[in-house]
Amino acid sequence: MPVIEDDAYGFLSYDREKVPPLRSLDSNWVLYIGSFSKILAPSLRVGWLVVPADLVPKLSIIKEATDINACPFTQRMVAAYLDEGELEAHVSSLREHYRQRRDAMVDAVSELLQQHASFATPSSGIFLWVKLHNISDTSRLLEAALERENVAFVPGSAFSVNSKPSGALRLNFSHPDIPQIKEGITRLARAVRRFAND
Repeated sequence: MPVIEDDAYGFLSYDREKVPPLRSLDSNWVLYIGSFSKILAPSLRVGWLVVPADLVPKLSIIKEATDINACPFTQRMVAAYLDEGELEAHVSSLREHYRQRRDAMVDAVSELLQQHASFATPSSGIFLWVKLHNISDTSRLLEAALERENVAFVPGSAFSVNSKPSGALRLNFSHPDIPQIKEGITRLARAVRRFAND
């Protein structure tokens, strides 16, 4: 059975030992997908696909049929950047910046939401998944957090197949700087405490 490995965040690993992609286990049955949007520029909408050579012509036809307006200019810009050989140094720098931001968010959530939440420190990616103990619908919490604290997050229901209420939320640490992260978690903690007590 073919396996599609969508590894948009694989290059953003913060552990010393990077987990190898599934593709390294089988090059015939694992199709590997990646994105430059996460490692080069947000919303770049350019990615890559690693597949057996005999699938390339067939997949090219499918892509052309479903995505006639792919931007060749953006693709050429990415190709030119890759030709310069700067990607590895850029990704290394990005990992260091994101690691610092991740650690700042983990510290802030640990300190300010310790009685209200649990989470695991992510070893890659740009998000922190937080489960709240006494709140069962973070969509309702989002409304209150925006209105009272001017702070936002993505409610867990956005990742549910049927949009079922969830007591979880996703926080992004790639965009805000460290002072903004600390301020954001401070505001979120106030919103959580107030919402839990209402």
